[in-house]
Amino acid sequence: MSGNPSLLKVETAYGPVIGFEDSGHPNGKSAVDQSSPRFPVKKFLGVPYAQAERWKRAQPPPPWKEPLVCQEFGPSIPQIHVAPFDQFYNPPLLARRGTSNSEEKGLSVNIFCSSDVKEGDKVPVLLVVCVVSGGGLLNGASCVTTYDPTEWIRREAAKGHKFIVISGNYRTNLLGFLASSDLAEEDPEGLAGNYGGYDCISYLKWVQNNIARFGGDPDNVTAFGESAGALLLSHLMICKEKLFRRVILQSGAVHTLPTVSWETHENNYQQLLKKASIKADSGSERLKALRNLPIEDLVTYLSGSIREVGFALENTSSPNAVWNHPCVLSRLKEGHWSPHIESVMMGVCKDEGALLAHMAQSHTPPGYAFVQMEMLNGVTADKLAPLYHSPVQAEIDSPPEGSPLDLTQCSGSQPIGDRLFKVPMELMLCTLDETKNFETQNPLSIYVYTLEGTAKETNVPGRFFGTPHTIDLVLLFNMSNCWAADSESAKVSATLGKTWYNFAKDGCPGLNWPQYQSQHSPYKLIFQQDGECGIQDVRERPEIEKERIKFWAEALDLADFWEPPVIGILDGASSTDSSEMHRNKSNQSI
Repeated sequence: MSGNPSLLKVETAYGPVIGFEDSGHPNGKSAVDQSSPRFPVKKFLGVPYAQAERWKRAQPPPPWKEPLVCQEFGPSIPQIHVAPFDQFYNPPLLARRGTSNSEEKGLSVNIFCSSDVKEGDKVPVLLVVCVVSGGGLLNGASCVTTYDPTEWIRREAAKGHKFIVISGNYRTNLLGFLASSDLAEEDPEGLAGNYGGYDCISYLKWVQNNIARFGGDPDNVTAFGESAGALLLSHLMICKEKLFRRVILQSGAVHTLPTVSWETHENNYQQLLKKASIKADSGSERLKALRNLPIEDLVTYLSGSIREVGFALENTSSPNAVWNHPCVLSRLKEGHWSPHIESVMMGVCKDEGALLAHMAQSHTPPGYAFVQMEMLNGVTADKLAPLYHSPVQAEIDSPPEGSPLDLTQCSGSQPIGDRLFKVPMELMLCTLDETKNFETQNPLSIYVYTLEGTAKETNVPGRFFGTPHTIDLVLLFNMSNCWAADSESAKVSATLGKTWYNFAKDGCPGLNWPQYQSQHSPYKLIFQQDGECGIQDVRERPEIEKERIKFWAEALDLADFWEPPVIGILDGASSTDSSEMHRNKSNQSI
Protein backbone atom coordinates (compact mmCIF):
# COMPACT_ATOMS: atom_id res chain seq x y z
CA MET A 1 0.00 0.00 0.00
CA SER A 2 1.12 3.55 -0.65
CA GLY A 3 2.82 5.48 2.14
CA ASN A 4 0.34 8.33 1.66
CA PRO A 5 -1.18 8.86 5.15
CA SER A 6 -4.49 9.95 3.62
CA LEU A 7 -5.02 6.41 2.25
CA LEU A 8 -6.74 3.97 4.59
CA LYS A 9 -7.06 0.19 4.51
CA VAL A 10 -9.89 -1.91 5.96
CA GLU A 11 -10.41 -5.67 5.71
CA THR A 12 -14.00 -6.47 4.72
CA ALA A 13 -15.51 -9.95 4.76
CA TYR A 14 -14.73 -10.28 1.05
CA GLY A 15 -11.34 -8.59 0.81
CA PRO A 16 -9.29 -5.49 1.68
CA VAL A 17 -10.39 -2.03 0.53
CA ILE A 18 -8.46 1.23 0.42
CA GLY A 19 -10.24 4.49 1.14
CA PHE A 20 -9.01 8.03 1.63
CA GLU A 21 -9.46 11.24 3.60
CA ASP A 22 -11.16 14.08 1.79
CA SER A 23 -10.95 17.75 2.77
CA GLY A 24 -12.84 19.34 -0.12
CA HIS A 25 -16.41 20.21 -1.07
CA PRO A 26 -18.55 17.67 -2.95
CA ASN A 27 -18.32 18.55 -6.63
CA GLY A 28 -19.38 17.25 -9.98
CA LYS A 29 -15.96 16.20 -11.26
CA SER A 30 -14.59 13.70 -8.76
CA ALA A 31 -15.23 12.28 -5.33
CA VAL A 32 -11.60 12.93 -4.38
CA ASP A 33 -10.74 16.47 -3.33
CA GLN A 34 -7.86 17.17 -0.95
CA SER A 35 -7.39 20.79 -1.95
CA SER A 36 -8.76 22.31 1.26
CA PRO A 37 -7.34 22.46 4.80
CA ARG A 38 -10.78 21.79 6.26
CA PHE A 39 -11.73 18.93 8.60
CA PRO A 40 -11.12 15.66 6.68
CA VAL A 41 -13.87 13.13 6.05
CA LYS A 42 -12.97 9.46 5.67
CA LYS A 43 -14.46 7.75 2.60
CA PHE A 44 -14.60 4.30 1.03
CA LEU A 45 -16.47 4.51 -2.28
CA GLY A 46 -17.81 1.84 -4.62
CA VAL A 47 -17.27 -1.11 -2.26
CA PRO A 48 -18.97 -4.21 -3.75
CA TYR A 49 -21.67 -5.66 -1.51
CA ALA A 50 -23.21 -8.15 -3.98
CA GLN A 51 -23.41 -9.22 -7.58
CA ALA A 52 -26.41 -10.36 -9.56
CA GLU A 53 -27.34 -11.79 -12.91
CA ARG A 54 -30.17 -10.13 -14.77
CA TRP A 55 -33.50 -10.91 -13.02
CA LYS A 56 -31.94 -13.08 -10.35
CA ARG A 57 -31.55 -12.36 -6.65
CA ALA A 58 -28.25 -10.89 -5.55
CA GLN A 59 -25.45 -13.11 -4.26
CA PRO A 60 -22.28 -12.24 -2.29
CA PRO A 61 -19.51 -10.79 -4.46
CA PRO A 62 -16.54 -13.00 -5.31
CA PRO A 63 -13.77 -12.50 -2.72
CA TRP A 64 -10.55 -10.70 -3.61
CA LYS A 65 -7.04 -10.73 -2.13
CA GLU A 66 -5.35 -7.63 -3.49
CA PRO A 67 -6.47 -4.32 -1.93
CA LEU A 68 -9.35 -2.78 -3.87
CA VAL A 69 -8.89 0.97 -4.34
CA CYS A 70 -12.23 2.60 -3.44
CA GLN A 71 -11.66 6.28 -4.17
CA GLU A 72 -14.36 6.93 -6.77
CA PHE A 73 -18.04 6.03 -6.85
CA GLY A 74 -18.79 2.71 -8.49
CA PRO A 75 -20.80 2.33 -11.69
CA SER A 76 -24.52 3.06 -11.59
CA ILE A 77 -27.16 0.52 -12.53
CA PRO A 78 -28.21 1.25 -16.15
CA GLN A 79 -31.41 3.29 -16.12
CA ILE A 80 -33.48 5.99 -17.77
CA HIS A 81 -32.43 9.58 -17.21
CA VAL A 82 -35.14 11.71 -15.55
CA ALA A 83 -34.69 15.19 -16.97
CA PRO A 84 -37.21 17.28 -15.01
CA PHE A 85 -35.11 17.13 -11.85
CA ASP A 86 -32.26 18.75 -13.75
CA GLN A 87 -34.62 21.65 -14.38
CA PHE A 88 -35.29 22.15 -10.68
CA TYR A 89 -31.97 21.91 -8.87
CA ASN A 90 -28.81 23.80 -9.60
CA PRO A 91 -26.29 21.59 -11.48
CA PRO A 92 -24.06 20.91 -8.42
CA LEU A 93 -26.93 19.09 -6.73
CA LEU A 94 -27.47 16.51 -9.46
CA ALA A 95 -23.97 15.98 -10.79
CA ARG A 96 -22.99 12.32 -11.04
CA ARG A 97 -19.40 11.58 -10.11
CA GLY A 98 -19.48 8.05 -11.52
CA THR A 99 -19.53 8.25 -15.30
CA SER A 100 -20.04 4.58 -16.12
CA ASN A 101 -23.01 2.21 -15.96
CA SER A 102 -22.69 -1.49 -15.26
CA GLU A 103 -25.32 -4.12 -14.71
CA GLU A 104 -22.74 -6.52 -13.29
CA LYS A 105 -20.78 -4.14 -11.02
CA GLY A 106 -23.46 -1.66 -9.98
CA LEU A 107 -24.25 -3.13 -6.54
CA SER A 108 -21.88 -1.19 -4.32
CA VAL A 109 -21.90 0.86 -1.12
CA ASN A 110 -20.16 4.05 -0.01
CA ILE A 111 -18.99 4.61 3.57
CA PHE A 112 -18.49 8.12 5.01
CA CYS A 113 -17.36 9.14 8.52
CA SER A 114 -15.20 11.68 10.32
CA SER A 115 -11.48 10.96 10.20
CA ASP A 116 -11.26 10.03 13.89
CA VAL A 117 -13.70 7.10 13.67
CA LYS A 118 -11.87 3.78 13.93
CA GLU A 119 -12.57 0.08 14.40
CA GLY A 120 -13.89 -0.57 17.89
CA ASP A 121 -15.58 2.83 18.33
CA LYS A 122 -19.09 1.42 17.73
CA VAL A 123 -20.50 4.73 16.53
CA PRO A 124 -24.12 5.04 15.28
CA VAL A 125 -24.70 4.06 11.66
CA LEU A 126 -27.08 5.91 9.33
CA LEU A 127 -27.83 3.94 6.20
CA VAL A 128 -29.56 5.77 3.40
CA VAL A 129 -31.88 4.14 0.87
CA CYS A 130 -32.71 6.91 -1.59
CA VAL A 131 -34.22 6.95 -5.03
CA VAL A 132 -34.46 9.85 -7.45
CA SER A 133 -38.18 9.87 -8.16
CA GLY A 134 -39.40 9.63 -11.70
CA GLY A 135 -42.70 7.94 -11.11
CA GLY A 136 -41.29 5.70 -8.41
CA LEU A 137 -38.66 2.94 -8.41
CA LEU A 138 -37.65 3.97 -11.94
CA ASN A 139 -34.30 5.57 -11.38
CA GLY A 140 -31.60 6.39 -8.83
CA ALA A 141 -27.87 6.33 -8.04
CA SER A 142 -25.83 6.95 -4.91
CA CYS A 143 -23.19 8.93 -6.82
CA VAL A 144 -25.53 11.93 -7.21
CA THR A 145 -24.20 14.93 -5.30
CA THR A 146 -27.51 15.35 -3.45
CA TYR A 147 -26.81 12.12 -1.53
CA ASP A 148 -23.26 13.07 -0.49
CA PRO A 149 -23.13 13.44 3.34
CA THR A 150 -19.64 15.00 3.42
CA GLU A 151 -20.71 18.44 4.63
CA TRP A 152 -23.22 17.01 7.11
CA ILE A 153 -20.54 14.81 8.68
CA ARG A 154 -18.01 17.64 8.67
CA ARG A 155 -20.38 20.03 10.45
CA GLU A 156 -21.39 17.48 13.11
CA ALA A 157 -17.78 16.37 13.65
CA ALA A 158 -16.92 19.94 14.68
CA LYS A 159 -19.41 19.42 17.55
CA GLY A 160 -17.82 16.11 18.57
CA HIS A 161 -20.57 13.99 16.98
CA LYS A 162 -19.26 10.73 15.52
CA PHE A 163 -21.34 8.62 13.15
CA ILE A 164 -21.13 6.75 9.85
CA VAL A 165 -23.33 7.34 6.80
CA ILE A 166 -23.66 4.66 4.14
CA SER A 167 -25.26 4.95 0.71
CA GLY A 168 -25.60 2.37 -2.02
CA ASN A 169 -27.08 1.31 -5.33
CA TYR A 170 -29.81 -1.20 -6.03
CA ARG A 171 -31.62 -2.23 -9.17
CA THR A 172 -34.55 -0.08 -10.29
CA ASN A 173 -37.10 -0.10 -13.12
CA LEU A 174 -37.64 -3.42 -14.89
CA LEU A 175 -34.11 -4.53 -14.02
CA GLY A 176 -35.20 -4.48 -10.40
CA PHE A 177 -38.96 -4.95 -10.60
CA LEU A 178 -40.03 -7.30 -13.38
CA ALA A 179 -42.05 -10.44 -12.65
CA SER A 180 -43.51 -13.11 -14.90
CA SER A 181 -44.62 -16.73 -14.80
CA ASP A 182 -41.43 -17.65 -16.68
CA LEU A 183 -39.31 -16.13 -13.92
CA ALA A 184 -41.38 -17.78 -11.18
CA GLU A 185 -41.12 -21.19 -12.84
CA GLU A 186 -37.36 -20.82 -13.21
CA ASP A 187 -36.74 -19.90 -9.56
CA PRO A 188 -36.30 -22.88 -7.15
CA GLU A 189 -38.48 -21.11 -4.56
CA GLY A 190 -41.04 -19.74 -7.00
CA LEU A 191 -39.93 -16.15 -6.37
CA ALA A 192 -40.20 -13.60 -9.17
CA GLY A 193 -39.75 -9.84 -9.21
CA ASN A 194 -38.76 -7.48 -6.39
CA TYR A 195 -35.06 -7.90 -7.22
CA GLY A 196 -34.36 -4.32 -6.18
CA GLY A 197 -35.97 -5.01 -2.81
CA TYR A 198 -33.82 -8.09 -2.29
CA ASP A 199 -30.79 -6.00 -3.29
CA CYS A 200 -31.62 -3.73 -0.36
CA ILE A 201 -31.74 -6.72 1.97
CA SER A 202 -28.29 -7.79 0.74
CA TYR A 203 -27.08 -4.23 1.24
CA LEU A 204 -28.38 -4.15 4.83
CA LYS A 205 -26.88 -7.58 5.56
CA TRP A 206 -23.51 -6.37 4.28
CA VAL A 207 -23.70 -3.51 6.77
CA GLN A 208 -24.47 -5.91 9.61
CA ASN A 209 -21.50 -8.10 8.72
CA ASN A 210 -18.92 -5.42 7.91
CA ILE A 211 -19.60 -2.06 9.49
CA ALA A 212 -17.81 -2.85 12.76
CA ARG A 213 -14.56 -3.00 10.76
CA PHE A 214 -15.10 0.66 9.83
CA GLY A 215 -15.89 1.72 13.41
CA GLY A 216 -19.68 1.35 13.32
CA ASP A 217 -22.05 -0.48 15.63
CA PRO A 218 -24.12 -3.17 13.84
CA ASP A 219 -26.53 -3.12 16.77
CA ASN A 220 -27.23 0.58 16.24
CA VAL A 221 -28.17 0.95 12.57
CA THR A 222 -30.77 3.50 11.48
CA ALA A 223 -32.04 3.09 7.92
CA PHE A 224 -33.51 6.17 6.28
CA GLY A 225 -34.99 6.67 2.87
CA GLU A 226 -36.78 9.35 0.91
CA SER A 227 -39.66 8.86 -1.51
CA ALA A 228 -39.37 5.38 -3.04
CA GLY A 229 -36.50 4.74 -0.60
CA ALA A 230 -38.97 5.26 2.26
CA LEU A 231 -41.47 3.05 0.43
CA LEU A 232 -38.87 0.27 0.29
CA LEU A 233 -38.01 0.58 3.97
CA SER A 234 -41.66 0.56 5.03
CA HIS A 235 -42.01 -2.75 3.18
CA LEU A 236 -38.79 -4.11 4.70
CA MET A 237 -40.15 -3.53 8.19
CA ILE A 238 -42.00 -6.85 7.84
CA CYS A 239 -38.76 -8.72 7.05
CA LYS A 240 -37.93 -10.68 10.20
CA GLU A 241 -34.16 -10.57 9.77
CA LYS A 242 -31.98 -8.19 11.76
CA LEU A 243 -31.46 -5.35 9.29
CA PHE A 244 -31.86 -2.13 11.29
CA ARG A 245 -32.88 -0.92 14.74
CA ARG A 246 -34.50 2.35 13.76
CA VAL A 247 -36.04 3.69 10.58
CA ILE A 248 -36.75 7.17 9.20
CA LEU A 249 -39.40 7.44 6.49
CA GLN A 250 -39.09 10.70 4.56
CA SER A 251 -41.92 11.47 2.14
CA GLY A 252 -42.90 7.89 1.52
CA ALA A 253 -44.70 4.92 3.05
CA VAL A 254 -46.31 1.61 2.11
CA HIS A 255 -48.97 3.01 -0.23
CA THR A 256 -46.97 5.77 -1.88
CA LEU A 257 -46.89 3.27 -4.73
CA PRO A 258 -49.27 0.32 -5.01
CA THR A 259 -48.22 -3.28 -5.42
CA VAL A 260 -48.38 -3.84 -9.17
CA SER A 261 -50.79 -6.55 -10.29
CA TRP A 262 -49.45 -9.78 -11.69
CA GLU A 263 -51.31 -9.04 -14.93
CA THR A 264 -49.38 -5.77 -15.32
CA HIS A 265 -46.07 -7.51 -14.70
CA GLU A 266 -46.95 -10.16 -17.29
CA ASN A 267 -47.93 -7.42 -19.73
CA ASN A 268 -44.57 -5.67 -19.20
CA TYR A 269 -42.82 -8.97 -19.80
CA GLN A 270 -44.77 -9.62 -23.00
CA GLN A 271 -44.02 -6.09 -24.22
CA LEU A 272 -40.31 -6.72 -23.72
CA LEU A 273 -40.54 -9.95 -25.69
CA LYS A 274 -42.42 -8.17 -28.48
CA LYS A 275 -40.02 -5.22 -28.69
CA ALA A 276 -37.04 -7.58 -28.76
CA SER A 277 -38.74 -9.80 -31.39
CA ILE A 278 -38.34 -12.88 -29.18
CA LYS A 279 -40.67 -15.73 -30.16
CA ALA A 280 -39.13 -18.72 -28.36
CA ASP A 281 -41.48 -21.54 -27.36
CA SER A 282 -40.20 -22.27 -23.84
CA GLY A 283 -39.83 -20.02 -20.82
CA SER A 284 -36.16 -20.89 -20.41
CA GLU A 285 -35.45 -19.95 -24.03
CA ARG A 286 -37.35 -16.68 -23.70
CA LEU A 287 -35.42 -15.73 -20.56
CA LYS A 288 -32.11 -16.70 -22.14
CA ALA A 289 -32.83 -14.46 -25.13
CA LEU A 290 -33.84 -11.53 -22.90
CA ARG A 291 -30.74 -11.95 -20.75
CA ASN A 292 -28.57 -11.94 -23.85
CA LEU A 293 -29.96 -8.59 -24.99
CA PRO A 294 -27.37 -5.79 -24.86
CA ILE A 295 -28.14 -3.56 -21.90
CA GLU A 296 -28.30 -0.53 -24.21
CA ASP A 297 -31.19 -2.14 -26.11
CA LEU A 298 -32.98 -3.04 -22.89
CA VAL A 299 -32.74 0.54 -21.58
CA THR A 300 -34.13 1.77 -24.90
CA TYR A 301 -37.11 -0.53 -24.47
CA LEU A 302 -37.60 0.71 -20.90
CA SER A 303 -37.83 4.31 -22.10
CA GLY A 304 -40.73 3.39 -24.37
CA SER A 305 -44.27 2.62 -23.30
CA ILE A 306 -43.50 0.58 -20.16
CA ARG A 307 -44.24 2.86 -17.19
CA GLU A 308 -45.88 0.99 -14.34
CA VAL A 309 -43.29 -0.90 -12.34
CA GLY A 310 -43.30 -1.88 -8.70
CA PHE A 311 -43.53 -4.69 -6.20
CA ALA A 312 -45.04 -7.99 -7.25
CA LEU A 313 -47.06 -10.21 -4.94
CA GLU A 314 -45.04 -13.40 -4.55
CA ASN A 315 -47.33 -16.41 -4.88
CA THR A 316 -45.18 -18.73 -2.81
CA SER A 317 -44.90 -19.99 0.74
CA SER A 318 -41.10 -19.87 0.65
CA PRO A 319 -39.65 -18.77 4.02
CA ASN A 320 -37.38 -16.39 2.09
CA ALA A 321 -40.30 -14.51 0.53
CA VAL A 322 -40.87 -10.97 1.84
CA TRP A 323 -43.55 -9.72 -0.56
CA ASN A 324 -46.02 -12.61 -0.23
CA HIS A 325 -48.62 -10.69 1.79
CA PRO A 326 -51.33 -8.86 -0.18
CA CYS A 327 -51.52 -6.01 2.35
CA VAL A 328 -48.41 -4.85 4.18
CA LEU A 329 -50.47 -2.49 6.36
CA SER A 330 -52.48 -5.47 7.61
CA ARG A 331 -49.28 -7.27 8.57
CA LEU A 332 -48.07 -4.20 10.42
CA LYS A 333 -51.43 -3.74 12.16
CA GLU A 334 -51.13 -7.32 13.41
CA GLY A 335 -47.72 -6.48 14.86
CA HIS A 336 -45.72 -8.45 12.32
CA TRP A 337 -42.79 -6.09 11.91
CA SER A 338 -39.24 -7.15 12.69
CA PRO A 339 -38.74 -7.57 16.45
CA HIS A 340 -35.37 -5.86 16.00
CA ILE A 341 -37.02 -2.50 15.14
CA GLU A 342 -37.59 -0.20 18.12
CA SER A 343 -38.50 3.22 16.76
CA VAL A 344 -39.76 5.07 13.69
CA MET A 345 -39.49 8.69 12.64
CA MET A 346 -41.68 9.75 9.72
CA GLY A 347 -42.68 12.94 8.02
CA VAL A 348 -43.35 14.94 4.88
CA CYS A 349 -42.44 18.23 3.28
CA LYS A 350 -45.12 20.92 3.47
CA ASP A 351 -45.46 21.33 -0.31
CA GLU A 352 -44.73 17.79 -1.51
CA GLY A 353 -46.67 18.13 -4.75
CA ALA A 354 -45.16 21.38 -6.05
CA LEU A 355 -42.15 19.84 -7.80
CA LEU A 356 -44.16 17.02 -9.37
CA ALA A 357 -46.82 19.52 -10.44
CA HIS A 358 -44.05 21.45 -12.19
CA MET A 359 -42.80 18.29 -13.89
CA ALA A 360 -46.31 17.33 -15.06
CA GLN A 361 -47.35 20.93 -15.89
CA SER A 362 -50.53 20.24 -13.91
CA HIS A 363 -51.53 23.91 -14.03
CA THR A 364 -52.67 23.24 -17.61
CA PRO A 365 -55.71 21.10 -18.50
CA PRO A 366 -53.63 18.48 -20.40
CA GLY A 367 -51.17 18.29 -17.53
CA TYR A 368 -53.96 17.98 -14.99
CA ALA A 369 -55.51 15.14 -17.01
CA PHE A 370 -52.14 13.37 -17.03
CA VAL A 371 -51.85 13.78 -13.26
CA GLN A 372 -55.32 12.32 -12.75
CA MET A 373 -54.49 9.15 -14.66
CA GLU A 374 -50.83 8.62 -13.75
CA MET A 375 -50.56 9.96 -10.18
CA LEU A 376 -54.08 10.09 -8.75
CA ASN A 377 -55.36 6.57 -9.46
CA GLY A 378 -57.61 7.77 -12.28
CA VAL A 379 -59.82 9.76 -9.91
CA THR A 380 -62.06 11.98 -12.04
CA ALA A 381 -62.13 15.76 -11.89
CA ASP A 382 -65.70 15.88 -10.59
CA LYS A 383 -64.67 13.89 -7.50
CA LEU A 384 -61.62 16.06 -6.92
CA ALA A 385 -63.48 19.35 -7.42
CA PRO A 386 -65.07 19.60 -3.94
CA LEU A 387 -61.64 19.24 -2.32
CA TYR A 388 -59.22 20.85 -4.80
CA HIS A 389 -59.51 23.55 -7.43
CA SER A 390 -59.35 22.66 -11.13
CA PRO A 391 -56.72 23.97 -13.57
CA VAL A 392 -56.95 27.56 -14.68
CA GLN A 393 -54.74 28.51 -17.62
CA ALA A 394 -54.33 31.99 -16.12
CA GLU A 395 -52.20 30.42 -13.40
CA ILE A 396 -49.31 30.17 -15.81
CA ASP A 397 -50.27 32.79 -18.41
CA SER A 398 -50.67 35.74 -16.09
CA PRO A 399 -49.15 35.43 -12.63
CA PRO A 400 -49.00 38.73 -10.71
CA GLU A 401 -46.52 41.06 -12.38
CA GLY A 402 -43.05 40.56 -10.98
CA SER A 403 -44.11 37.45 -9.06
CA PRO A 404 -43.13 33.84 -9.77
CA LEU A 405 -45.71 31.16 -10.51
CA ASP A 406 -46.67 29.74 -7.11
CA LEU A 407 -46.57 25.98 -7.66
CA THR A 408 -47.60 25.30 -4.07
CA GLN A 409 -51.10 26.55 -4.92
CA CYS A 410 -51.44 25.61 -8.56
CA SER A 411 -53.96 22.96 -9.53
CA GLY A 412 -52.64 19.45 -9.08
CA SER A 413 -50.02 20.35 -6.51
CA GLN A 414 -52.04 19.60 -3.38
CA PRO A 415 -53.75 16.40 -4.60
CA ILE A 416 -50.39 15.00 -5.74
CA GLY A 417 -48.85 15.73 -2.37
CA ASP A 418 -51.80 14.24 -0.51
CA ARG A 419 -52.20 11.08 -2.58
CA LEU A 420 -48.54 10.11 -2.90
CA PHE A 421 -47.01 11.26 0.37
CA LYS A 422 -49.16 12.79 3.09
CA VAL A 423 -52.00 10.27 3.14
CA PRO A 424 -49.76 7.17 2.93
CA MET A 425 -47.86 8.54 5.93
CA GLU A 426 -51.13 9.11 7.81
CA LEU A 427 -52.22 5.53 7.09
CA MET A 428 -48.84 4.19 8.20
CA LEU A 429 -49.01 6.29 11.36
CA CYS A 430 -52.51 5.12 12.28
CA THR A 431 -51.49 1.52 11.60
CA LEU A 432 -48.45 1.60 13.89
CA ASP A 433 -49.97 3.83 16.57
CA GLU A 434 -50.06 1.90 19.87
CA THR A 435 -49.82 -1.45 18.03
CA LYS A 436 -47.61 -3.98 19.80
CA ASN A 437 -45.07 -6.22 18.12
CA PHE A 438 -46.38 -9.78 17.78
CA GLU A 439 -43.21 -11.31 19.28
CA THR A 440 -41.96 -8.77 21.83
CA GLN A 441 -45.34 -7.23 22.78
CA ASN A 442 -43.59 -3.83 22.72
CA PRO A 443 -44.97 -0.85 20.77
CA LEU A 444 -42.78 1.27 18.55
CA SER A 445 -41.58 4.69 19.62
CA ILE A 446 -42.99 6.98 16.91
CA TYR A 447 -42.01 10.54 16.04
CA VAL A 448 -43.85 12.56 13.37
CA TYR A 449 -42.81 15.79 11.64
CA THR A 450 -43.60 18.23 8.86
CA LEU A 451 -40.80 20.16 7.19
CA GLU A 452 -41.79 23.77 6.48
CA GLY A 453 -38.30 25.25 6.29
CA THR A 454 -36.78 25.17 2.82
CA ALA A 455 -33.82 26.16 0.67
CA LYS A 456 -35.14 28.99 -1.47
CA GLU A 457 -31.79 29.26 -3.23
CA THR A 458 -32.59 26.16 -5.31
CA ASN A 459 -35.77 27.55 -6.93
CA VAL A 460 -35.99 27.81 -10.70
CA PRO A 461 -36.33 31.47 -11.79
CA GLY A 462 -39.98 32.36 -12.23
CA ARG A 463 -41.19 29.44 -10.10
CA PHE A 464 -41.89 29.17 -6.37
CA PHE A 465 -41.85 25.64 -4.94
CA GLY A 466 -42.20 26.30 -1.22
CA THR A 467 -40.95 23.20 0.61
CA PRO A 468 -41.19 20.60 -2.17
CA HIS A 469 -40.52 16.90 -2.50
CA THR A 470 -36.76 16.08 -2.15
CA ILE A 471 -35.76 19.41 -0.57
CA ASP A 472 -35.28 17.56 2.73
CA LEU A 473 -32.31 15.75 1.19
CA VAL A 474 -30.66 18.99 0.11
CA LEU A 475 -31.03 20.38 3.63
CA LEU A 476 -30.18 17.19 5.52
CA PHE A 477 -27.00 16.52 3.55
CA ASN A 478 -26.01 20.17 3.98
CA MET A 479 -25.48 21.26 0.38
CA SER A 480 -23.86 24.38 1.84
CA ASN A 481 -22.42 25.55 -1.47
CA CYS A 482 -26.00 26.64 -2.31
CA TRP A 483 -26.49 29.09 0.55
CA ALA A 484 -24.69 31.59 2.77
CA ALA A 485 -23.38 30.44 6.14
CA ASP A 486 -25.75 32.75 8.04
CA SER A 487 -28.83 32.09 5.89
CA GLU A 488 -32.15 30.60 6.96
CA SER A 489 -31.36 27.56 4.81
CA ALA A 490 -28.18 26.97 6.80
CA LYS A 491 -30.16 27.12 10.04
CA VAL A 492 -32.77 24.63 8.83
CA SER A 493 -30.02 22.34 7.58
CA ALA A 494 -28.25 22.43 10.95
CA THR A 495 -31.46 21.56 12.80
CA LEU A 496 -32.23 18.61 10.53
CA GLY A 497 -28.68 17.29 10.69
CA LYS A 498 -28.63 17.44 14.49
CA THR A 499 -32.04 15.79 14.76
CA TRP A 500 -31.24 12.86 12.46
CA TYR A 501 -27.97 12.31 14.36
CA ASN A 502 -29.75 12.39 17.72
CA PHE A 503 -32.31 9.84 16.56
CA ALA A 504 -29.60 7.52 15.22
CA LYS A 505 -27.60 7.80 18.43
CA ASP A 506 -30.25 6.70 20.92
CA GLY A 507 -33.69 6.81 19.31
CA CYS A 508 -34.58 10.22 20.76
CA PRO A 509 -34.53 13.02 18.15
CA GLY A 510 -34.77 15.84 20.69
CA LEU A 511 -35.78 16.47 24.29
CA ASN A 512 -38.83 18.57 23.43
CA TRP A 513 -40.21 16.35 20.65
CA PRO A 514 -42.95 14.15 22.19
CA GLN A 515 -43.54 10.63 20.95
CA TYR A 516 -46.72 10.33 18.91
CA GLN A 517 -49.65 8.51 20.53
CA SER A 518 -53.12 9.32 19.24
CA GLN A 519 -54.83 8.92 22.61
CA HIS A 520 -52.17 10.46 24.82
CA SER A 521 -49.82 12.61 22.76
CA PRO A 522 -51.17 13.44 19.26
CA TYR A 523 -48.37 15.85 18.42
CA LYS A 524 -45.95 16.30 15.56
CA LEU A 525 -42.92 18.52 15.18
CA ILE A 526 -42.78 21.39 12.68
CA PHE A 527 -39.32 22.26 11.33
CA GLN A 528 -39.66 25.99 10.71
CA GLN A 529 -37.90 28.31 8.26
CA ASP A 530 -35.73 29.92 10.94
CA GLY A 531 -34.30 26.60 12.13
CA GLU A 532 -36.54 26.58 15.20
CA CYS A 533 -39.19 23.94 15.87
CA GLY A 534 -42.81 24.03 16.93
CA ILE A 535 -45.22 21.39 18.20
CA GLN A 536 -48.56 20.90 16.43
CA ASP A 537 -51.61 19.14 17.85
CA VAL A 538 -52.89 17.06 14.92
CA ARG A 539 -56.43 17.15 16.32
CA GLU A 540 -56.58 20.86 15.50
CA ARG A 541 -55.82 20.62 11.79
CA PRO A 542 -58.36 22.18 9.39
CA GLU A 543 -61.48 20.21 8.48
CA ILE A 544 -60.59 20.31 4.77
CA GLU A 545 -57.36 18.44 5.55
CA LYS A 546 -59.30 15.73 7.39
CA GLU A 547 -61.76 15.46 4.50
CA ARG A 548 -58.91 15.03 2.02
CA ILE A 549 -57.30 12.27 4.09
CA LYS A 550 -60.64 10.48 4.37
CA PHE A 551 -61.22 10.85 0.62
CA TRP A 552 -57.90 9.27 -0.34
CA ALA A 553 -58.15 6.53 2.29
CA GLU A 554 -61.48 5.54 0.74
CA ALA A 555 -60.17 5.89 -2.82
CA LEU A 556 -57.33 3.51 -1.96
CA ASP A 557 -59.77 1.12 -0.26
CA LEU A 558 -57.91 1.66 3.02
CA ALA A 559 -60.49 3.55 5.06
CA ASP A 560 -60.27 0.95 7.83
CA PHE A 561 -56.69 2.03 8.52
CA TRP A 562 -57.45 5.69 9.24
CA GLU A 563 -58.85 6.83 12.56
CA PRO A 564 -58.17 10.51 13.30
CA PRO A 565 -57.47 11.67 16.86
CA VAL A 566 -60.38 13.67 18.25
CA ILE A 567 -60.63 16.60 20.62
CA GLY A 568 -61.34 15.36 24.11
CA ILE A 569 -59.79 14.43 27.45
CA LEU A 570 -56.08 13.84 27.06
CA ASP A 571 -54.04 12.32 29.89
CA GLY A 572 -56.21 14.10 32.44
CA ALA A 573 -55.91 17.46 30.67
CA SER A 574 -58.60 19.21 28.70
CA SER A 575 -58.17 20.19 25.08
CA THR A 576 -57.69 23.76 26.31
CA ASP A 577 -54.72 22.58 28.37
CA SER A 578 -53.24 20.77 25.35
CA SER A 579 -53.59 23.92 23.24
CA GLU A 580 -51.75 25.84 25.94
CA MET A 581 -48.96 23.26 25.83
CA HIS A 582 -48.82 23.70 22.04
CA ARG A 583 -48.37 27.46 22.44
CA ASN A 584 -45.75 27.05 25.15
CA LYS A 585 -43.69 24.64 23.08
CA SER A 586 -44.15 26.22 19.69
CA ASN A 587 -40.97 28.28 19.81
CA GLN A 588 -38.73 25.81 21.60
CA SER A 589 -35.70 24.44 19.83
CA ILE A 590 -34.97 20.78 20.05
